[in-house]
Amino acid sequence: MHRPYRFIANIPVDPGFPAFARMCREHGQPFTILSDGLDRVTYGVMRRLGLSVPIRSNRLESLDDGRWRLGFPHADAGCMTMAGNCKCAGMEAMRGDYGRPPALICYGRSDFCGAGAATHVFAKGRLATHCRDHGIAHQPFAGFQDLTPVFADWLNRHFRPAVAAE
Repeated sequence: MHRPYRFIANIPVDPGFPAFARMCREHGQPFTILSDGLDRVTYGVMRRLGLSVPIRSNRLESLDDGRWRLGFPHADAGCMTMAGNCKCAGMEAMRGDYGRPPALICYGRSDFCGAGAATHVFAKGRLATHCRDHGIAHQPFAGFQDLTPVFADWLNRHFRPAVAAE
């Protein structure tokens, strides 16, 4: 096994994430992973979990001469976090893709700007601290195991299918 693939095979994933992804699929709720990491790593982890999920991230590009180059297709000079993948721009793009404002489920510094563009924020770690310090409404969570039923309830309350009255 090549070294990068061994690395990807050992990246820890929140044990509740596969059940969360399954719940979203069962509710017909699309989601996209916005990552300030590298596409090959994130796709590799999702493949390892047996998941096919859209990913918006930085790129590790293979060049014809065998070298590699970092690509930042989602960078934005105005990004408040100066991340390689501007999450506020990503949230706006998803608003158009999904036809409604997206929720944000995140934990880190690169997520600070996305929190301001979300319809609802589920936060842990540094993002929860940022939201608290800046008065951004959010729902804290510890991991996907406790988040999954909370998010399912939130989906049911906010995005019920329309029912025609007779």
